[in-house]
Amino acid sequence: MLKKKLATHDIQLELHYGEPDEIEKKSIKDYIIDDPIGKKVNNIYLKLPGINLCYQPCLSLTAKCDLVIVQQGNRELLNYFILLRRMMFKRPKVAFWGHGKNFQGDPKSIKEKFKSWYSNKVDFWFAYNDLSRKLLIERGFNENKIASLNNTIDTRSQIEYFESITEEEKTNLRNSYQIAPTDPVGIFCASIYQDKQIDFLLEALEIIKAKVPDFKFIMIGKGVEDFKVIAFSKKNPGWFFYPGNKFDREKIKHFSIADFQAIPGAVGLNIIDSFSFLCPLITTSINNHGPEISYLKNDENGIMTNINVEEYATRIVRLISDTDYENKLKQGCRKAREMYSIENMADNFVNGVLKLLTR
Repeated sequence: MLKKKLATHDIQLELHYGEPDEIEKKSIKDYIIDDPIGKKVNNIYLKLPGINLCYQPCLSLTAKCDLVIVQQGNRELLNYFILLRRMMFKRPKVAFWGHGKNFQGDPKSIKEKFKSWYSNKVDFWFAYNDLSRKLLIERGFNENKIASLNNTIDTRSQIEYFESITEEEKTNLRNSYQIAPTDPVGIFCASIYQDKQIDFLLEALEIIKAKVPDFKFIMIGKGVEDFKVIAFSKKNPGWFFYPGNKFDREKIKHFSIADFQAIPGAVGLNIIDSFSFLCPLITTSINNHGPEISYLKNDENGIMTNINVEEYATRIVRLISDTDYENKLKQGCRKAREMYSIENMADNFVNGVLKLLTR
């Protein structure tokens, strides 16, 4: 989409990419396919104590370009060569694409202080979203040289799947869990690890169940703390269900019978699931969210509480007890899914490229 949109302005897009390293291959579901707009290079990985370095051998491939856009990252060795060439020969222009900082990192660490300094050495920034844009401005980068992309995923097929799920499919899924049509249902769909605040969530669910006897909850995902979830499901049969990982249409079917998504810690792109499937996200003001948390508008398309388990549970009880309030949040999700679309992201990217190349 980006290539086609840029071509209408006589701008050619080339993509150079390499395979992820062995660690990344274990933690991501994505895969790389051959594509006519891209050239695959063989990445070189160097593991040192405390950091894994990466070199993409495509410096010569970028020499004749007018603009080179690279991922912001301390470990990306190619970036330093590209910036050095820019300093020496005044071309090509260089832009970063990324978060602006490591949202799970320590801002006082040497790594983050270096990243903050080095992030100001480019001609332009393609910021992940408005939160990243604000961060860059606070760090002294020129606000007129930033394009906020509002990063998302391609939700078109997801929304089509969601809208196509029949009442019969929903009924069959509810029956498989012995969930009645009138039972309020919550869902968690993410990796299960410490940053997601699993203990906090399970404690909140017990409080909700005590106040709402017909409450049900489905937990989707796997991770290093799923042993806690397995133990909890054995202690709470009949209302807490842990089917493990679910993907594609099966995942979407589970969202179709849920009233809300509960992730108290470390929200990332899973907020897009909440928008796509009209399933408001309830989270907390914890400080380890990804930049996507800026998409949440409290009491409009989701809920953010203080880091207090009683308050968290109380807000969820209000949601499932107040139909008008629930519908308001779902309408907010519908508006958000139109705003955070892959089409809008491509337009934002094109506008940034034009702003820089036609300056």
